[in-house]
Amino acid sequence: FGSFNESHLFEQTPIVIEVGVLYATKVQIMWFADGKQVCGDSPCYTPANADVGKVLTVVIVPLRANHDGTGCEEAYQFKRRVEALPSLPLVRPLREEFLNRPQQQHCDDSDPTLRVVTYNILADQNASRDVDKNDDADRMYSHCKNEHIVKWRRHPLIVHEILEYRPDVISLQEVDTDVFANLLKPVLQAKGYEGYYSQKGVDARSGVREGCAIFWSLDVFESVRPVDMR
Repeated sequence: FGSFNESHLFEQTPIVIEVGVLYATKVQIMWFADGKQVCGDSPCYTPANADVGKVLTVVIVPLRANHDGTGCEEAYQFKRRVEALPSLPLVRPLREEFLNRPQQQHCDDSDPTLRVVTYNILADQNASRDVDKNDDADRMYSHCKNEHIVKWRRHPLIVHEILEYRPDVISLQEVDTDVFANLLKPVLQAKGYEGYYSQKGVDARSGVREGCAIFWSLDVFESVRPVDMR
């Protein structure tokens, strides 16, 4: 998800916590909204409409044989409250029209329709160049407010938009290396997808830290070995 201090949290948008353990075999992860438990034990929580305006807290309990974690609990609280999704007056009607479109009928029922979603999500290494600029004439994305460009707000909304389509295949361009590893991969894996990333800048001196990513639903496809993917 990014950062407990910086990340924006939105309703209907999953949050995933990744935990490393030491001297424990597993952890229990509990979620609280304004002090009330809303999820018993899961690394993933999707805030509900009722959570809007509330503060989320995560309590992590390390567990091992003969120890229930008492006295070793750790609690982390998000700085920002859960927000309602923006209205998106241009995107939402198009999305709803697409999702409500009747499925095409195939002559052969053994050949089902696949839903493919593809987006250029704008690499943060490109978008962030505008954030510290005050002169609109010097900004590439002068039509966007800075607070709408920053990754802490933009990336969760991208995740929500992708998942709303319930795709079988997801193809993304301009994916930052860290965004794939720390956001897209954990969240989409929690939602039943597997993924592969191909970075553009194969030379460390190139300065390019973005590339393309593809994800596929494990309900539809079987994964091949990573070494077989190009």
